[in-house]
Amino acid sequence: MFTKVYVMLILSFYFWILTVAGLVIAGVGPAMRTVAEIYDHHGWQYREYHWHESWQTFKQVFKAANMQWWGFAIVGAILSESLYLALQFKVGWMLFIIFILIFALLLCLALGMFTIVLQSHYDVTFKVALRLAVSQFFSSFPRLLLFLGGLLMIVVFTIKWPGLILFMTIPALVLWTFYISAKWFTFVDAHLAE
Repeated sequence: MFTKVYVMLILSFYFWILTVAGLVIAGVGPAMRTVAEIYDHHGWQYREYHWHESWQTFKQVFKAANMQWWGFAIVGAILSESLYLALQFKVGWMLFIIFILIFALLLCLALGMFTIVLQSHYDVTFKVALRLAVSQFFSSFPRLLLFLGGLLMIVVFTIKWPGLILFMTIPALVLWTFYISAKWFTFVDAHLAE
């Protein structure tokens, strides 16, 4: 258990240092992708984590990860604003539109997380990772509910204990996505082997 907490602290440290190195605005996406990449390579082997490797990965994925991060962030912001405006109307038929917007927001969130993990695990382009992420999203409804429930729990714990955002929240989001994606990786690997 100590090893897992220690690895999460290392990942969190790397995330925040790399985010600041990217001047926050341009650092969040590449830092999250870097955390996913180094976790995918080393897992719980804390002795394998080295700053130099993290920095090199950050520089390699900087441009692509920023474009992806901001793409999902802009779509999420537009959907959030649309949801806010839809909630202002007190008309019965707007309920259907509200459910569609909530679904679209959850889809955007899940696809963003899944593409980060898929591109870390496989050497694929964003287009292929997005296709795999959409397939993963619709492949198993119980796994999707488990994923969204886990994300909700991480957010609730972070709101209840705000200090977690510095030490555990980001690695927890990435590791939870990896955990949920493990069966999908097995499925994809089996089809690649054919």
